[in-house]
Amino acid sequence: MRHPPSRPDDLELLRRDIEDLHDYRALFRGLYEDPETVELLNATAPDFFHDLKVLLAREMVLGVTRLLDPGRGRERLTVESVLNQARLPHGEVKALRKTLVEMRKREGAAALRDIRNGRLAHRTRNAGQLPTRALTGLDDILRMLAEFYNRIRRNISGDGFGFSPPQVRPMSLESLLEVLEHGKDGQRKQTRG
Repeated sequence: MRHPPSRPDDLELLRRDIEDLHDYRALFRGLYEDPETVELLNATAPDFFHDLKVLLAREMVLGVTRLLDPGRGRERLTVESVLNQARLPHGEVKALRKTLVEMRKREGAAALRDIRNGRLAHRTRNAGQLPTRALTGLDDILRMLAEFYNRIRRNISGDGFGFSPPQVRPMSLESLLEVLEHGKDGQRKQTRG
């Protein structure tokens, strides 16, 4: 017999957090990983898009590290706290704990923790900027978080429905880029005439 976590909303909150992280990553990828798009952003509103880049990176760093933190007590929503609440078969709990340890040991997770602890949480001198290079490995960790959630959900609900990360740029991003391109083209025409 399957048993839900003692606070069933925690599994839903975990899904939302993982979904938000995937959305931030898709937006970050769509805005900052294509050189032509970066050129467009720099030509239209460089300060704004730089600030947005820093905010998205910060949100991803804080979100991933918070979810991977040890689940001390029931007040903090972490992957471990949800796992501790879910009454799953012993073998599945053991396998999920092994996956959690693996996620925490990933080089990308360690780099994100170092940034969170040094730069964001404590403002340590020489902790470095918030380099987007540190986001390397983030895709792998986000994929593992989605799989982790899906395994818990399947064990609790028995259904095949799970979270699946977005694979394409959000439509709102496409619309934004079209408007920026149109505005950039209009600027060129004004300066030439």
